[in-house]
Amino acid sequence: MNFEGLCRGDINFHSNLKVINSLLARHECSQFGEDFDSLIEAFSLDPENPDSQDTGGLGPCHYKGELRPRAHCGLFGDPHLRTFKGEFVTCRVEGAWPLLDTPHLAVQVTNVVVGPQLQATATSKVTVIVRGSDACGSGKTYEASAEQLPSAFVDGTREGGVEASGAAAVWVQEVVPGQHVHVGVRVVNATVSIRKIQRYLSVSVTVPESVLGEEQGQGLCITSCPASETLSSPTHEAMPQAKAQELCAQHNITDSFLDACVFDLVATGETFFRDSASAAQSELWSQDPQTAASTLRNCTQWPCTWPTSATESLGPLLAMVAVSVAAALLPLT
Repeated sequence: MNFEGLCRGDINFHSNLKVINSLLARHECSQFGEDFDSLIEAFSLDPENPDSQDTGGLGPCHYKGELRPRAHCGLFGDPHLRTFKGEFVTCRVEGAWPLLDTPHLAVQVTNVVVGPQLQATATSKVTVIVRGSDACGSGKTYEASAEQLPSAFVDGTREGGVEASGAAAVWVQEVVPGQHVHVGVRVVNATVSIRKIQRYLSVSVTVPESVLGEEQGQGLCITSCPASETLSSPTHEAMPQAKAQELCAQHNITDSFLDACVFDLVATGETFFRDSASAAQSELWSQDPQTAASTLRNCTQWPCTWPTSATESLGPLLAMVAVSVAAALLPLT
């Protein structure tokens, strides 16, 4: 498939393409061209609407600011917060807390206590509020819980504010039914990703950095965790740290996500928290591949060293590259 021709003029695609080429050069992947091409072919556009990525002229609900660079915030595990500025911190934040609150979009999380000594918390509910406007129609609310990850807004619809071109201003997309959904907000080019992992939820919000400069916003994604709510280490050891490190390393989790994984297993003894950390790391790669490529260096022990040959890391790299291409083809343009 000729992606360059199909995506001509698509700034998302070409920005990601630069990162992909840089990764291929760094890991000397030119000799694996056939494998790479076949992998990318797996990510096709909507077969029922092959022209779905051609936006033509921008409608009133399309974001007209700079799409790159992106800003990514995530909350996962016990929970661990990655702010829009890239700060990682572990928060207790029991009860309802605003993750993001802006004029166009608000995301609120509710956390409940977990672990043998009930010192940590995890997310049990996520509420996404898309505020309405004259140009983009009435507002929408999406609610997810640990029991249910719906495929629609609370009013039963899956999209709203449809423009003359047929493009929706807001929508719910099932990535994996019952396990993973996206809520898209076109006016600020935002993607809210919610995953259900065992008894808890994880959530991330990705927007252009320019949106953060334009809108007056509040919430944990912007202000970070209050000092009084920060946890520096588990207060109870439900699993030996060495065992937790071994189990987390088996999931190809690295950097701050590895630290978060170890924390969760030590604090709770629940091995499924590995999936939360792994999913959060994958979310950063899919939603903001430029930042992921520049910050996730697979450093687990000082002094830091990284593989230099393609054969040492080709498998994970190809998966990350494929996710980057898939992200470039999302309909937030």
